[in-house]
Amino acid sequence: MSLRLPGDTAVPAGCFHYKVPETGIRIPQGSNTSLYGCIAAVKEHYRANHLVVPSGLREKIEAACCEQAPPGQCLDDKGTPTLPTELPDVRGTSIDQVLQGTRIMATWITEGKVDEGLAQARATVCAGCKFNQDSAQGCPTCRRSLLNTLKDVVVAALSRQALPWEEPLKSCAVCGCALKLKVWCLHSAIVKHTKENQLRAFPDWCWVRTETKTEQAL
Repeated sequence: MSLRLPGDTAVPAGCFHYKVPETGIRIPQGSNTSLYGCIAAVKEHYRANHLVVPSGLREKIEAACCEQAPPGQCLDDKGTPTLPTELPDVRGTSIDQVLQGTRIMATWITEGKVDEGLAQARATVCAGCKFNQDSAQGCPTCRRSLLNTLKDVVVAALSRQALPWEEPLKSCAVCGCALKLKVWCLHSAIVKHTKENQLRAFPDWCWVRTETKTEQAL
């Protein structure tokens, strides 16, 4: 099934991007709110590397963006908004589990934090990921209570309020962690304290997996 955006002016979560298969480079490296600007940047990358620009580039870029977009943002072949993706059964649905996991994750900060540049780069990936979701959906009272408690845990762990680029971050639907806190944790701490089945469940674009591949390549 090929996914597409509902119109030329629609901007996907995480902005426009495309990973060029021939080079493995993600274009653009920063944010891009223009579909046509992204298309132009990708074409320039192909030409700079003496590669043939493929046909159907717009459709390829839209499909790549929609793969990471939240449910409902893109349309399928019939023009119907996409439904929520079935999540791997690794987190559980208990609110208590989410709270307990986030409190435990707050202790990871004692092992050290990454610099702001890396944390912000991670946040950009999470902000455009379909698994960046509100917890306790369907129960307004539970949701408000959960979000307030998560906020208190994050503020206590980081000793401050959220930064502007942290605001789009919610909870990871794969592991249940509060992403405002997780993006600051050392990768080694995340891997050490995360269950193996959860590590396998993270999508290919997740920075937890891409950073693992980078470390293995060194």
